Amino acid sequence: MGTGRGLKEIEKRWGQSGLDDFFDNYPSLKADLKFAARFVNFKNIKRFFNDKAVKYIMEDINICCDIFDLDICSDEEIIQSDIYHMLMDSALGVLFHLEKASAFSRPNEVELLENWLKEMGSIRGSLG
Repeated sequence: MGTGRGLKEIEKRWGQSGLDDFFDNYPSLKADLKFAARFVNFKNIKRFFNDKAVKYIMEDINICCDIFDLDICSDEEIIQSDIYHMLMDSALGVLFHLEKASAFSRPNEVELLENWLKEMGSIRGSLG
């Protein structure tokens, strides 16, 4: 988060030459963003974050899509059906359940959630 707005700020302060210098020092940025875009889930962004955060996230995504011609922006209604997004949807459901039933949380549910989060990190190639 913040990548799109950060790139806009570089362009505002130092123009295209500043962006070119930045891209020279981070030549894999487009590939990294294209990889990360596979894990964006618009439904869950809107479900999990408040309206102000959603606005910033969407602004960042749109700026990156414009600069790098990423196809993620073509349709926000796309529902990802791969295992990562199924785990994400399920994990959020369990997380919301545990938040409401914290006094009754069951160790098995917490362990299940931890395992799903680890698997999602493994699929992404990072825990961040």
